[in-house]
Amino acid sequence: YMTLSIENESSKTPITSYGKELLEKLQREFFALDDKSLEHIKKAVSNVVKTIEPEYKYSIIIGAIVSDILYIVVASVGTVIVKRGGKAGIIAGGEENGLVGFSGKLFHDDIVIFETGDFAKKMPIATLQEYLSSSDVSQIAENITPLVHEQSQGTEAAIILQFKDLSKKQKVSESEIIHEDE
Repeated sequence: YMTLSIENESSKTPITSYGKELLEKLQREFFALDDKSLEHIKKAVSNVVKTIEPEYKYSIIIGAIVSDILYIVVASVGTVIVKRGGKAGIIAGGEENGLVGFSGKLFHDDIVIFETGDFAKKMPIATLQEYLSSSDVSQIAENITPLVHEQSQGTEAAIILQFKDLSKKQKVSESEIIHEDE
């Protein structure tokens, strides 16, 4: 998963073209990885970030789920929030022009939000918390959309996802099949 924003007020190159190039570089680097470990993902993001011209301000959050482990790389400013049970908290954050990596185990029904720096400013966790009472990520997104679009700069972006442990679902399905056969 990737959340990306990039801006440059003095650029002669259209920002959409530059952003598209950056996105393509990130995709090439990530999908070329045989080993999707935190170390390798961080190196891939670092290779791309090194190519960003200094006059550009950026916020990149990359997330990869391998089995039940979430690997996160934050390039420059950005935040990752996890809601588990009834509580939500910031589990990862980056600093301007920095590159940091985090990892942790996900549990069934965890809600994860990858936020660009400007999204996190507009929707601080205290504000976002009241919208996370729903367990439907589509409903959460729909409820916060008007707030994000109000006086938007175009650099506010987020991905909201919910982790489902398929091994638990598979066990339920197998027991249902056995029950049906009986």
